Amino acid sequence: MDSLINYGSEVKALDNGKVGGYLVYFSTADDPDQTTSRDFFTKNTDFGLDHNTKSIVLFDHALDPTMKGRKLGKGEMKLDDVGVWIEAQIERRDDYEKAIASLAGMKKLSWSSGTASHLVERKEVKSAGERISHEILTWPLGLDASLTPTPAEPRAVAMSLKSYEAAPHASFKSLLVGMSGDDAGGGDLPGDVPPAEPPEPGEAIVESLKALPFSQFLSAAGAVADLTARRLSWYDSERSIKQGRPISAENLASMRTIRDGMQGHVSALSTLIQKHDPPAESVKPAESVKAEAGTLDQAIPDKSFTLDDAARARYAEALYMEAHGGTLSF
Repeated sequence: MDSLINYGSEVKALDNGKVGGYLVYFSTADDPDQTTSRDFFTKNTDFGLDHNTKSIVLFDHALDPTMKGRKLGKGEMKLDDVGVWIEAQIERRDDYEKAIASLAGMKKLSWSSGTASHLVERKEVKSAGERISHEILTWPLGLDASLTPTPAEPRAVAMSLKSYEAAPHASFKSLLVGMSGDDAGGGDLPGDVPPAEPPEPGEAIVESLKALPFSQFLSAAGAVADLTARRLSWYDSERSIKQGRPISAENLASMRTIRDGMQGHVSALSTLIQKHDPPAESVKPAESVKAEAGTLDQAIPDKSFTLDDAARARYAEALYMEAHGGTLSF
């Protein structure tokens, strides 16, 4: 599933040591972006800010081979009449992050937002010239507010992440060429320093689920559970058996952890469902009760006692419930 990105404004260095700018610009059907779909955002676009106003800040949508998925900080977003404004405090844990802060001050970076393509909704709108444009109705923010080396566009351009990755653009290291040691954070910036505090496996997925409204979260969680089951099935049937490679001890340990965790989660989920949606009592059709009552002479092996009408009806009800998955009780 591909992601979509959208260029914003130039990154501005603010007086308080933060960086800011517009993550998204508002426009109209008469002034859409430069793509063939002619997209545009408005103040009515649902960015999910009523649920979450914070966003992870990355470098170049985690595509840069040096910076990768390193989290540079968190940004605070808000709406105004121009677009979605963001302010962020860039961490300065090492020379790489210090260099990024310097690049922002040198106006070499611009903002770009990323979101999941399947969560984006559009509506056709005719411009004054009768051309078809597309108003973007939903564009959830919060997972990817990127500082990109791509120059800010005169109008925002929405494109797929794959298209952006394939297009030529400057790398982090190329931006450092010609910078003094002080500008680059005061260090030598060796080429193979690993990213600081690399994200844990699955962390991006967890963050994306947390940012969703509850109804969308339930849908996404169900999809993840289904994908997990299908992927594990494929792993067993395709990888292990056909290719002769058994599951490693490490992966088996991970599977046990998943299994044990899911058992607890299923139990908690069942308790929650029962609390808010108790099962309806079994209701027996009158005809079925009559039919059961009419054959009680064959159903009761011990003929040494008799039943009055009320007892016969109750016994017939119990037989019906037992035959149809209910509870046999008196």
